[in-house]
Amino acid sequence: MCKKALIIGAGSYGEVMLTYLEEAGYHIVGFIDDDVLKTGTKIQNIPILGSFDDLIKHKFFIDFEVAFCPIGNNKARVNYLTGLQMLGYETPNFVHHSVQITKNTHLGKGCYIFPNSTLMPHTTIEDFTIISTGSSIAHHTIIGEGVLVSSGVSIGAYVTVGKKAIVGIGATVKSGPLKVGDNALIGAGSVIINDVQENCVIVGNPGKILRNREDTEIFDEETSFMA
Repeated sequence: MCKKALIIGAGSYGEVMLTYLEEAGYHIVGFIDDDVLKTGTKIQNIPILGSFDDLIKHKFFIDFEVAFCPIGNNKARVNYLTGLQMLGYETPNFVHHSVQITKNTHLGKGCYIFPNSTLMPHTTIEDFTIISTGSSIAHHTIIGEGVLVSSGVSIGAYVTVGKKAIVGIGATVKSGPLKVGDNALIGAGSVIINDVQENCVIVGNPGKILRNREDTEIFDEETSFMA
């Protein structure tokens, strides 16, 4: 029997997730989005029911068994999924059937691994992380909580990526030991050969620090770096 699923986030990532979940046999009952202008509209004939606050305050009734939150903003995604878990909702992983993954790969909760990605043995993907299409994570690498790995990324062995970091489209991180700090943002196409400090933006080949990230700008930056 297919499970009834709710999608948090009615943006482009949510629309993509809708297709993957339906192909995997889920029945999508609706979307939740904090943009009030979207409430009452539809995506591929699936209704946008209201905001996250509406959901937790029971302003509408919706019967669902599991919830997914495929949004590119790391901080928001972690907050939404943590809130859902605290309310007792199930927030399962989604691993596309084309992903290469072994029994020695550890996945946390609420992780989304998109098509044609490869997770080598002895990798760890912590809670609420997204690995986008066609990315490769080498052995003995740890991807921290709430990370966004964009499409076409290659991360070598013995790398640790800190919490809520973003690795932009087509970036390469060489094998370590090497550490990418919490909240770091690696620009699209960059090549990382040294440790990356936390809260910094790094771009180029080889990667160089462009500037530091301020707390007030992280939301907008993360939205623009969605894969």
